[in-house]
Amino acid sequence: MQPRYAKPPGCLGCSLATAGYGFALPSGPPGARLTFVGEALGYEEAIAGEPFIGSAGGVLSRVLTRAGINRPDVRIANVVSCRPPNDYLTGAPWEEHAIAMCRQYLEPVLRQVPDNGVVVTLGGTALTAI
Repeated sequence: MQPRYAKPPGCLGCSLATAGYGFALPSGPPGARLTFVGEALGYEEAIAGEPFIGSAGGVLSRVLTRAGINRPDVRIANVVSCRPPNDYLTGAPWEEHAIAMCRQYLEPVLRQVPDNGVVVTLGGTALTAI
């Protein structure tokens, strides 16, 4: 199955431009008071072109539901907007370069968080990158 979205021109020169798979922009409304940032896309996300819809996304959706939060009301992004080879990002030779290249997609998301908003990092890679 082919990914839904091709990589944009901003990915040219990235170490994952040809090795990475798929692409997804953040989901949810810009300016949401709650923003989640994960590591990178998994297989399902790369195919669909949407972050956190695979198994990890299911867990996130259940946690949000239990907390009384509607998923469409939150912003969800990743520090890397494609799926690295074999889901290997942390400690990979391309990790730092891919994160740096994808800042162009993450920075606008972070700038859109309102003053009373919260950014929740999902994992150590996201925490370190932010």
